[in-house]
Amino acid sequence: MSRNRVNIYGQDARKNYPISIAASSDNVSVGAAAGSAATVALPALTAGTTEGSWVLGGVVWSYSAPVTTGGINVADSSGSLISFDIHAGSGQNFGQLSFEPPLASQVPGSALTVTLTGNAAITGKLNAQAWIEL
Repeated sequence: MSRNRVNIYGQDARKNYPISIAASSDNVSVGAAAGSAATVALPALTAGTTEGSWVLGGVVWSYSAPVTTGGINVADSSGSLISFDIHAGSGQNFGQLSFEPPLASQVPGSALTVTLTGNAAITGKLNAQAWIEL
């Protein structure tokens, strides 16, 4: 399966539904206990929109203290789309990543998850900028 990049302003971009989903809102799962993963779970599309795909424009994250190891993973039903580590050497406990062009789910109608890995007694927060492209 090829991993295509999507231009949200391109000729075939018929409809876009922008939405920013914070990990603290009611419709996502957040690691409540220290050391747990924070996950933004974008649900599989419902009947009538199954030809669309989730598109991810960027993520913003923070930890309650500097981490020794942490990471971000973005996955759909085909598996991991991107995964990277966050290390203590950065000296910061927050960061952001913008996808240019945006990162699209490779399986139409699939759920998309963005996970910030937990770290010892540290709490993580995660925000994802995502939308559905039909």
